[in-house]
Amino acid sequence: MAFTNYTTKEINCKIIYAGPPQSGKTSNLKSIYTLMSSTEKKNIIPLQYTEPRTPFFDFLPVSAGFFQNFHIKMHLYTFPTSRFYHQSRKLIIRGLDGVVFVADSSFNSLNDNVDAFFALADTLSSCGYALSKLPLLIQYNKRDAKNRLPISALTNAINLYRSKEFESIATEHQGTMETFKDISKKVLSEIKKGTEMK
Repeated sequence: MAFTNYTTKEINCKIIYAGPPQSGKTSNLKSIYTLMSSTEKKNIIPLQYTEPRTPFFDFLPVSAGFFQNFHIKMHLYTFPTSRFYHQSRKLIIRGLDGVVFVADSSFNSLNDNVDAFFALADTLSSCGYALSKLPLLIQYNKRDAKNRLPISALTNAINLYRSKEFESIATEHQGTMETFKDISKKVLSEIKKGTEMK
């Protein structure tokens, strides 16, 4: 649920990027940061790691314009894959507004994608969220892989709720900003619906 700060006139939304290990969650956030304007980057510390894997989770705040004189801020998190971070994952989920599931298009990753999708649904359910009811996008990353799976196979395996799909090559900044903009629109649409109901 988006948090509204009436003092600062801000609406803060939380979006998580989930998916199997090394599917490109961190690469998505790095790409979005790279594609942001210099003004938007001014107060953001860039993501920099020397290790091949993210040590815990990533966080990236992004401005998404204004709604009824309130500044909309999208807080993007990568979702820890390991069950070792079970309690921390629950904290990240708290106040969740939208989900991007980043699937690995590599042929050998199909089972990992399926396992990660159902694990995400289970974790969300344990925290009182239904994945089917949240704004959700499916991103098929690593579309440049030589042994990539056809989109139809990925769709049949993990897109159970017929969510909107995007193809991407996050390391080359392809499809990342498009995915972010679309999930932001879905989240904002839910906020507007909630405002109209009050």
